Amino acid sequence: MSIILIEGFDHYASVTNLSLVWTINSTSLATLSAGRFAGQCLRHSANSQRLTSRSIPGTNTLTLGVAIRFEDPENVSGNHPFIAFLTAASGAQFRIGLNTSGQVFIQLGTSTILATSAEAGPVFAVGVWYYLEIEAFVHDTTGFVRVYRDGVLLVEAANQDTRGQAGSDLVELIRFIGNNGGGTSDGPNIVSIDDMYVLDDSTRLGQCRVSTLLPNADTADADWTPLGAGNHFAEVDDDNGDTSYIASATATDLDMFEAQDLSFTPQTVHAVQVTFRARKDDAATREVRAKVRSDAATANGATRTLTSSYLYYHDVFEEDPDTAGPWTGAAVAAMEIGVETVT
Repeated sequence: MSIILIEGFDHYASVTNLSLVWTINSTSLATLSAGRFAGQCLRHSANSQRLTSRSIPGTNTLTLGVAIRFEDPENVSGNHPFIAFLTAASGAQFRIGLNTSGQVFIQLGTSTILATSAEAGPVFAVGVWYYLEIEAFVHDTTGFVRVYRDGVLLVEAANQDTRGQAGSDLVELIRFIGNNGGGTSDGPNIVSIDDMYVLDDSTRLGQCRVSTLLPNADTADADWTPLGAGNHFAEVDDDNGDTSYIASATATDLDMFEAQDLSFTPQTVHAVQVTFRARKDDAATREVRAKVRSDAATANGATRTLTSSYLYYHDVFEEDPDTAGPWTGAAVAAMEIGVETVT
């Protein structure tokens, strides 16, 4: 089992920056608003179709966990999907949606309803955050999809055809849909999402929270050059591109930082993700990798070949490199994060 996506939306300075990671069909009414537990969430609203999509490594077995809030769940005139699990070509394997009674359904492709929640609708109250977890196996005979709301099974399709696309059993794209049909009652129109994870396994983690910890102090490893003459961390504790940065053109240059403390005591730490945004400013090949240090042990992220435009890079560390076991809150509090120039 691997965690292949973590998203909390807290570190983006703007929807423009967010759209470097997510594909948004219209950013005009997408906003970064107050999140489920402080921080930010993505809120999409309109009375025309809104599609927010994120690519994932292809897998036929997965779990999506996401906090979701509908501000108008009753605004449905038919069977309207709000999450779609797609191939890279945007072909739907299966979708999760709401019907006119406010019940949740599981849909094969874009047509056949495989199962509908037994609970009388509406299953989502207006303006309330819920945590959904969707476990799935894409197969043409023994597939399954299970939808949990706040840890309780809401609806399940088991031992069924869950492969909506002939010739492929992969999910390579997850799409959140606001207003599927484009009309004023083809909603829900106003949907917010936060605290997301995706696994390449069909065993859910339980309700999760993504906490974004920004650099807040330099360490002895400070080889990169800050834009200003002050602390290095102050140049990378925001998302401001060319107005605030550190730079390096020398292989093995290393900048490590202390990070903010968690604002709560976690029951479990499933992973640490290091995220950075970077570009190069010359024609040479430039490679950078993220690093995380716990006590004296260091783990490296994937080597990233930079382009001349800013892109975000994410590396998930599921194990504490000091213990080769799960992270703890204390280990997270003491860790250091940073970047290293490879070439």
